[in-house]
Amino acid sequence: MANLPETPQWEDGIYQIEVSDPVLGGPDGISNRQAKQLASRTSYLKQQVEKGGQNLADHIAAPDPHTQYAPKDSPALTGSPTAPTVSKTDNSTKLATTGHVKTVVAEYAPLASPGLTGKPTAPTAAQASNDTQLATTAFVKAALAALVASSPEALDTLNELAAALGNDPNFATTMTNALAGKQPLDNTLTELSGKSVSALLNYLGLGAGVPAIGIPFFWPSSAMPNTVMTEWADMVFLKFNGATFSASNYPKLALVFPGLTLPEARGEFIRIWDDGRGVDSGRTLLSAQLDDFKTHEHKILGTNGSGGNVVFGTTSNASPFYTNGVSQPGGSALPAFQNPGGTETRPRNIAFNFLVRAK
Repeated sequence: MANLPETPQWEDGIYQIEVSDPVLGGPDGISNRQAKQLASRTSYLKQQVEKGGQNLADHIAAPDPHTQYAPKDSPALTGSPTAPTVSKTDNSTKLATTGHVKTVVAEYAPLASPGLTGKPTAPTAAQASNDTQLATTAFVKAALAALVASSPEALDTLNELAAALGNDPNFATTMTNALAGKQPLDNTLTELSGKSVSALLNYLGLGAGVPAIGIPFFWPSSAMPNTVMTEWADMVFLKFNGATFSASNYPKLALVFPGLTLPEARGEFIRIWDDGRGVDSGRTLLSAQLDDFKTHEHKILGTNGSGGNVVFGTTSNASPFYTNGVSQPGGSALPAFQNPGGTETRPRNIAFNFLVRAK
């Protein structure tokens, strides 16, 4: 005895055994056809149930089995999702639609320039506050009370204060403009107060006098004046030694010496500019001049020569010559002219330093 073979497949219909059908067994016997078809259906259905159970288990175990739906935990909605609009007074965890929000916000004033109505209130700031807090009527009244309480009786009303200020609505501006032309009271005025003229000069560093910038002067020391006179310690002095200087460093000196060069004056005599007189014509200011002799002659007198006096003459810078043949006292031939003197022609003099104040 054996079991009918089962094929897990769906049979669309079940064979009906007819009265005329013979009794025929075996796997394909007509007598077993109904049982075989039903067995195949049952096997198919069993297979589908088992497969469906596994698919359900896999679906349940999947992290996001429905990608077309938003998750319950922190859903990231897209498009234009909608929800029922709850009442304005609702205060729960329901979704707030744009309609709900606008209905609620419509009753609130905006932060920027709100147009408040009714009787809005705010905390009353402390009297010592001086910031951007709202000033309530209580704060203002307390401030005015404190102001009036500390005022004299003649100035404890706004009308009295206005009269005292000359009814000038721009009193602050008027006073600011008036004070703008006043010297501020600082340490300088305090130092100058009550001082004599000499004391003021000492305070200003003028006790020893002040050389003007650009005016040449003689100085009896090789040490510069700002190292000798404490009153001149912040000044700058330069020598007339042919050096150049910078107009950016010494702008005032550059106005006096626009060529930005101090002439070389060491070892020289200073001569006043001719300025059209004609004694030293052709000269420009600050120009140098070489040494020179004025044209002149030298005379000698011979004795007992070739009859009478013999006169010889020469000009400056000529070579000396001898008066051979002219009887000189003593009977010998002596030089009539020589090269006396040193390396230059000069008057008696005293050497000074020649300086100018640059700053």
